Amino acid sequence: GMRALTDSTYGLGFLAKMGAFLPVLVLGGVNNRWTKPRLLRAAREETSGSRALVILRRLVALEVTLVALVLAFTVFLLQLSPPTSQPGAL
Repeated sequence: GMRALTDSTYGLGFLAKMGAFLPVLVLGGVNNRWTKPRLLRAAREETSGSRALVILRRLVALEVTLVALVLAFTVFLLQLSPPTSQPGAL
């Protein structure tokens, strides 16, 4: 149950992995909904779009960093044994 997530190293590692992964999804949404339209508009209007490009670069760098953390947590979890449930435990 939920105690296995907070009472074990494996569970805490899993929560950390999810904590790093969820912002990756949010940043992808921001890039798709906010940054991409501004870059397309700048291309159509033949303006520099430099502000949107700078933001895109920063967001992508942050995404890459978070994905690296997710991979590091995954490697850490692979080295641990998942918690086993004890007979009669809830």
